[in-house]
Amino acid sequence: MLSNLTHIMIRKAFILFVTVICTQISVWAQGVHIYTGSLADAKALALKENKYLIVDGFTDWCGWCKFMDKNIYTSQEVGDFYNSNYIFLQMNMEKGEGKDVARQYRLQMYPSFLFFDPQGSFVHYNFGASTTPESFIKVGRTAMDSLHNCRGLAYRFFRGENDTAFLKEMINTISYYADTKITEKALSSYWEKIPDNQFMNKGNWDMFKYYESDLNSKAYNYYMEHLADCQGKFRTKEDSNVLYLKAAFYVKSAADSNNEKMLNKARAIAMKSHDKQTIYSTCINELPFYLKQNKPAVFYSDVDHFIQLYGTDWVWGITSEIEGKTDDKKILEKALAFQALALKSNNTFNNTETYAGILFKMGKLKDAYASANDASVQAQNISDPNEKTRDINEANDLLDKIKKAAGQNQ
Repeated sequence: MLSNLTHIMIRKAFILFVTVICTQISVWAQGVHIYTGSLADAKALALKENKYLIVDGFTDWCGWCKFMDKNIYTSQEVGDFYNSNYIFLQMNMEKGEGKDVARQYRLQMYPSFLFFDPQGSFVHYNFGASTTPESFIKVGRTAMDSLHNCRGLAYRFFRGENDTAFLKEMINTISYYADTKITEKALSSYWEKIPDNQFMNKGNWDMFKYYESDLNSKAYNYYMEHLADCQGKFRTKEDSNVLYLKAAFYVKSAADSNNEKMLNKARAIAMKSHDKQTIYSTCINELPFYLKQNKPAVFYSDVDHFIQLYGTDWVWGITSEIEGKTDDKKILEKALAFQALALKSNNTFNNTETYAGILFKMGKLKDAYASANDASVQAQNISDPNEKTRDINEANDLLDKIKKAAGQNQ
């Protein structure tokens, strides 16, 4: 018979073993086995068990991530498939190792799923929630398909495969993750194969709407030349603004590459929009270029146009961008004038705090302190508790900076 001491030692060893296992794997009832160790350990386990690895990238604020936790991972069907074929690693992409993984794989949308083969090589990417167990299993099957996962499609493309059906599949699959140059090259090949009389086909319009970003592309030029036809056929609010919104986004690309000719072309198109977000985005995206070129008058004109069309509710976002990107006193004075107009129209926390921030940047500490103090009082009256806490902290941080600067100036 075993002694009492031996029984105790065995029991403690068993408890320790169970504790270690439970810290690395949690099991949804009848669902997937969730591994919570490091990425390196998960890859090692996948190699050992000859399984693929899926990394479920989530964040605390992602509602669809919570939907997947509650409705998809708990499914018996999903559990049977993924437990048989995958090591399933969950990782918060804003904490710990997840921050490095998100940076390495350029993740910006959640939930994001990274797939690796048993040898640890990256093979596939998918983002967004699946609303049914069947659709999420389909994602996992695609990742294991060497002809149709991201790696396989890219390999086939560079080997010369380029019929329209293949190009459409490839663009639909890899465009949100692959290097933009690969997508641009695939799109260029795709448009060259489309006859002019098929551009108004809904499928081709959707390809353009969701994936094309180059204002020099054959498709963009075609749709601009047939703008009235597009607006007549594709009449939703989103569709009617697609060409203008793409131009607003292209302003940033042109500004980043210092291409004034393309920036002027994109800006001229975007500013014809009747959509508030599009004009706002154009102003934000063009600002760095005109600051660098010392041509603020063009930017001022666009902000004036925005105010005339839509009022001053969003002006604090524009003036905050100015404050963060220049120390030029004349430009800051103009930002202050824009913000004073917004504050006069609507005495809100955002307007008051932004006004205080610009005054502080200009070295007008007394006025900045008074305005920041007003913002702090306004923050106390905000009803949403999370927003209230955030804005109080923001106002207090600014007050502390002003006090510190005033003390240093004495």
